[in-house]
Amino acid sequence: STGNAEVTDVINYNGDLFFTSKGYIGQLRKNWTYSNLVPCYVRSGAEQSSKVTAYQLDTYENSLYTLGPGAIYKYDGNYFHSIISSLQSKARCMKVYNDSIIYIGCNEGIYKLSVKSNKLKKINPINSAVTKIIKANDGCIYFTTKGQGMYKLVNDSPIKIEIGKNNYNLNDLIEDQYNRFWISSSDGIIRVTKIKGKYNYEKYNLSNGLISNNTGQIALLNDYLYVSTSEGVCMFSIRKNIKNITPPRIYINELRINDKRWAYNGKELNLKHNENSISILFDQITYKTGGFEDIVYKIKGLHTTFRKLESTKLILEDLRPNTYEIIIYSVNNDGLRSKVPIVLKFTIHPPFWLTTWFITLVIILFLTLTLLILKRIITQNKLQHEEKTRINQLISESQLTALQAQMNPHFIFNAINGIQNYVLNKREDEAYNYLAKFSKLVRMVLNNSREKELSLHAEIEMLNLYIGLEQLRFDNSFEYNLNVSPGVNSFNIEIPAMLIQPYVENAIWHGLMNLNGERKGKLTIEMKIENDMLVISIEDNGVGRVRSNEFKGASIHHSVGMKLTEERLEIINKLWDTQKVKVIVHDLYDSEQLACGTRVALFLPLM
Repeated sequence: STGNAEVTDVINYNGDLFFTSKGYIGQLRKNWTYSNLVPCYVRSGAEQSSKVTAYQLDTYENSLYTLGPGAIYKYDGNYFHSIISSLQSKARCMKVYNDSIIYIGCNEGIYKLSVKSNKLKKINPINSAVTKIIKANDGCIYFTTKGQGMYKLVNDSPIKIEIGKNNYNLNDLIEDQYNRFWISSSDGIIRVTKIKGKYNYEKYNLSNGLISNNTGQIALLNDYLYVSTSEGVCMFSIRKNIKNITPPRIYINELRINDKRWAYNGKELNLKHNENSISILFDQITYKTGGFEDIVYKIKGLHTTFRKLESTKLILEDLRPNTYEIIIYSVNNDGLRSKVPIVLKFTIHPPFWLTTWFITLVIILFLTLTLLILKRIITQNKLQHEEKTRINQLISESQLTALQAQMNPHFIFNAINGIQNYVLNKREDEAYNYLAKFSKLVRMVLNNSREKELSLHAEIEMLNLYIGLEQLRFDNSFEYNLNVSPGVNSFNIEIPAMLIQPYVENAIWHGLMNLNGERKGKLTIEMKIENDMLVISIEDNGVGRVRSNEFKGASIHHSVGMKLTEERLEIINKLWDTQKVKVIVHDLYDSEQLACGTRVALFLPLM
């Protein structure tokens, strides 16, 4: 009597069965006999055609509701009358929360209907078709969608429940007496369990016994879940674990090295450097198959995590010489690994030219050859340096001797001029005294002319004779003081011969002799040790360097000895390999800033 119309929902209400179809709403008695068609009325009171499409029936306390494509109706005992007839999108499902609030699932999201005010509010951000809405045992609203997954409403805000990245195309939702949710999808059944505030999910498919992964509506009865699929209806107990808990097994079917078949006995393989392309074909036993079986592997030292093998064949090419250990597991459709993995160990030995002993030998030979070459180069450079040093020393010594030879005649020439002046002036006694001292000085100069260095004592002795001669020549027109510091051991210190005399001569001739009776001339020589240096100070109270230059133009005396001494100092620095031999000249001024003499400081390192 129901004809060929598609039945969309059936519900027990007050002892009778009400059913909806795409054509009418019907009522059956307890004996399953057809009773009547239930008419539907809109708000205006006009009776609607009995050919009405309804998708779902729902009850709240003693009230019965039904959902049409664009309206919601409430049963008053005789007929259904509409409580809203202006839905913004085609309806698919509903849940009567109480007599004031109804949640409606449409093609474009979920809506909340306030019955008393007849206001409809869309709950964002859900934009996919809502397939099922339920009120769970905890009093909260849960719903499923086609495209956005499963959600829970908290204060009318959707909170997403994670059920897997690809498990979004959902069809039906139900809760069992153990507070677990069961969801049908186009890829099998999903079970969601709430544990300590977190939701865990498990997936069931063909490998667990379903007759098809394409599941539709689901129902619960006596701890059994009934599932409609594209291949028919199946059922299973929700109290039993239908997952594949038997660990899979994995075996090596074939091992090839450089495309040649090798017999594998489980022992470590020792391969040559050119046997570095390996392929392994596996067999796996998983007992239940569902198309989700995997093989995972990890190479110790190369991989930190396991990698999924895209097929049952592992190919490794162009491996470098090293020791390898590959761990391979089989994984069944429920993610359970095999208890015993395959552990394949093999060593690819390097060619001899890459072995440690060969590289060590090459390094030793290279270092030995390098050391021999470096030793020869260093020896040659040392010989060349020694020869160059010897030649430079001979040149420096010859230059120093030549300068001494130039300086000594100059000194003798000046002394003879002094004697000549005495004779011309008929001062025979002074000439005799001067000649006696001069002869003694000449003997000392001649005796020391072959020496490069003299003791400071011998140098002081010659200096005293020279200054005494100059005092005689200039009628004792200047005083002379020599101060030697107690720390200076003149017998142990050696200096270049006749090094001080040119500075003393310069002080007498250019400083003191130009005073012209302005004041009594004074010549002071001090010798002391400072910072491992012999410091010789020659100070006069003459006219100073500025006025002295004014007299030089008219004077016949030219300080050849000073120039020669400067050249000697440069040679001494080279000969002693130092830059510490130096001369510093200071001009002295009185309180009125008038020139009152010159101080020459000569610095010699102690030898």
